[in-house]
Amino acid sequence: MSRYNKIDRRLWSDHKFKTLSPLPPSGQSLWLYLLTCLHNSNIPGAIVMGKAAIAEELEWDLKKTEQCFDELIEKKMVKVDFKSRLIFLPNSLKYNMPNGPNAIPSWADTWDLIPECQLKNEIFISIKSIVCASSKAMSDAFITAFGTAYDTPSYTPSDTPSYTATRIQEQEQEQEQEQKDIMSALPPALPFEKKTRKDILKDEHYEILQYLNLKSGRLFRRSDIHLRHIGARIAEGATEGECRGVIDAKCNEWGSDEKMSRYLTPQTLFSRSNFTKYVDCLLPAVAVAPLAGTRIEKYEQVISPGAEWLTAGIAMQGVSDV
Repeated sequence: MSRYNKIDRRLWSDHKFKTLSPLPPSGQSLWLYLLTCLHNSNIPGAIVMGKAAIAEELEWDLKKTEQCFDELIEKKMVKVDFKSRLIFLPNSLKYNMPNGPNAIPSWADTWDLIPECQLKNEIFISIKSIVCASSKAMSDAFITAFGTAYDTPSYTPSDTPSYTATRIQEQEQEQEQEQKDIMSALPPALPFEKKTRKDILKDEHYEILQYLNLKSGRLFRRSDIHLRHIGARIAEGATEGECRGVIDAKCNEWGSDEKMSRYLTPQTLFSRSNFTKYVDCLLPAVAVAPLAGTRIEKYEQVISPGAEWLTAGIAMQGVSDV
């Protein structure tokens, strides 16, 4: 009999599930959430998310959320860098090994989105040791993927999180002991290449694409066919916050809908007409009462009979209007 069952991570956005009585703040509740939440990346155990976002999603008090993290940290079930908003479950890969070496290259794409910090280095050491020890084919695939995707990181220590100073001191002592192992295991740094303005912009667009990958569970690659839609909206004045806001909104709205989730693509979300409407829906509605007898009042009286087209419901449109 199998000891494992598959769980669809979209349960956290499922309407019926969200109407059930919520999980109480506890170490067990937080552990189950971290194992199954939508923010898990395709690198097993790596979660790019802050404690405040977790507290908000679970509707917990922030202080109680920190206390639950303390439980898991004490048991060494998780490692965290709250400043970088990075969480790691060290044993996750042991129970979620990829089916074959073909899955490894996609990790390298996601790796660019992991925040640079000491914990990222520890994640690299952990997954490298497990994957390379599993088989020669897996080891070759990992070295091929990460040999060009991972530069030597900086080791600037993070500011001390407020949740518990004692635990931070213990982590710093452990980091000093592991420093030699980290330096010996890291691949050689790539030669510095000066990037053009165009390359820098593409990097910014790629970060937004990677954010869409994380939120939707898709694996869109770095190609012009995907990036040009994002770049066109940025060139028109869209901010990174608006792009991420649209991604969050549509992943929450369509993520659990099998029919609509296929539209979670750069071409749909970032077409000119769709994106403008999606961004407008992010803004709170403000009611403005026009003065009597003004041109505004008269104009509203003219258009009011057909005002249905101004509602927030937006139908899917073509994506040719980049």
